[in-house]
Amino acid sequence: MADFGMSDLRNIRHLQIQHPTSKLYFCTMKILMVCLGNICRSPLAEGVLQHKTKAAGLDWIVDSAGTGGHNPGCAPHHLSQKVAKHYGINISHHQCRQFLKEDMDRFDKIYVMDQDNYDEVKRIAGNKWDAAKVDFLLNEIYPGQNKDIFDPWYGGVEGFYEVYEMIEKACEAVVGRYISQANQQEDFWEFTDKLAKKAEANGLTEDILKDILDE
Repeated sequence: MADFGMSDLRNIRHLQIQHPTSKLYFCTMKILMVCLGNICRSPLAEGVLQHKTKAAGLDWIVDSAGTGGHNPGCAPHHLSQKVAKHYGINISHHQCRQFLKEDMDRFDKIYVMDQDNYDEVKRIAGNKWDAAKVDFLLNEIYPGQNKDIFDPWYGGVEGFYEVYEMIEKACEAVVGRYISQANQQEDFWEFTDKLAKKAEANGLTEDILKDILDE
């Protein structure tokens, strides 16, 4: 056991404590963007996040919905389409739909644009509500502040550009955080694999390691 010292055992103990059920994050994520009518903000957020995940090589499913059933089957607001197109994103194919309580089961994460959206998602979800899945999109860049992305419906094109900028920064943060976590997990598994091979080379089986670490 000359090549396998107490520092290695401490590393294994640390990993046991800090990462008891760790798993790789490189998997398909299902993300839902939600606003009021699914016509201005959320289809724009859907398009932006789809664009960024595709560029990053991530196999994600991104969708959007509205808490109100005002525009079923409609295309996004023409100014949302215009702003998205300006940045090379096509959202014209999207058809507006209403948020359903079953969406709580279908998606890994649900981002809302404002407080009213949050409250309505919670109401519609009913007994399927899971607070861990739902968050304000802007919390990705302003953690815990629950800031609103205002509804540009009643304003001009300038408001849609302003909304785009907020969404773009938040979506960039979503992808950046995910990749950072995935890289950390990859480093973790590479390190533990090396430790396992080192332990095996020194005759330490899984049972022996368990007995040592449980002492």
